[in-house]
Amino acid sequence: MPGIRAILLGMSVASVQMAVAQAEEPAAHRWSAALEEVAVYLEDDYIYPQTGAAMARHLREHAGDYDQAADLDALAQALTEDLYDIAQDHHLRLWTQGSRAAPSRAPMSREQIEHCRTASIEHRWLAPDIGYIQFPRFRSEPDYLAGFDAAMETLDGADAIILDLRANCGGDEMAVRHLSTYFFGQPTHLVSSQVGDSEPRERWTLDAVPGPRQPDTALYILVDNGTFSAAESFSFGMRVTGRATLAGMPTGGGGHFGPTVELDSGMRMFLPIGRTFDPRTGEGWEAAGIMPDIRTDASGAALEAAVADFRAAH
Repeated sequence: MPGIRAILLGMSVASVQMAVAQAEEPAAHRWSAALEEVAVYLEDDYIYPQTGAAMARHLREHAGDYDQAADLDALAQALTEDLYDIAQDHHLRLWTQGSRAAPSRAPMSREQIEHCRTASIEHRWLAPDIGYIQFPRFRSEPDYLAGFDAAMETLDGADAIILDLRANCGGDEMAVRHLSTYFFGQPTHLVSSQVGDSEPRERWTLDAVPGPRQPDTALYILVDNGTFSAAESFSFGMRVTGRATLAGMPTGGGGHFGPTVELDSGMRMFLPIGRTFDPRTGEGWEAAGIMPDIRTDASGAALEAAVADFRAAH
């Protein structure tokens, strides 16, 4: 049966819906149809087939355990927690359109998630030689990318730039490549990614960016447990290429990627189908997170630690 990878190539979701409809009728439990739909996606398309099969089996064998869920929000919360117990995957989660609550297994607090949704790009000079940029998400809309460009234009000539990615919940690959390009003078292979057993795909810096590049500027990235997904991918790429020093606390551990699936039940599911990794070692950061070069006991101490490290070296 065609799965998510086929859908991403242009096929209809009808094949998945048909498979759910044709599945052997499960026991009569309140949420049986919703659980079966989730199970089909997991066993067909989850990044690790054995783990996907184990999660699907759990949902079918324990369908009655979810009868007590009062509504879809409660069901999504319970599923997110139980699937995490099996897969240890921070990206794999379910929610409903109207829900704004963070699952208890989420690496970010509700306050951090709200910051990610609403805050904007900020940049300023911390000192005559140190620039600072803070942004909550990697977004590729032209207006948002223009904010990166404006920040890099303003901070041109800095001896050090500090990028504050604490509570940055991620975003998309193009924004990661866009910002990365500013810190290299030549095309650079950042990371690689892979869907299932397909050929790995290399992620490189872009050919050009609108503003002035700063390949020789000292670069520090502030991270914490709210640094997640694309924010981790950016930080990881800067780390493995030797371009940046990370300061703060271990990141959230979201090294997988995939689509958001709209389920017939009314729930949505983020379904991990691939991973990002260092092409030199094959290692990623899923679950474990990225360990900073300069470890602090509290997130708020990261900025002071980065500034102190730069001053000590210069």
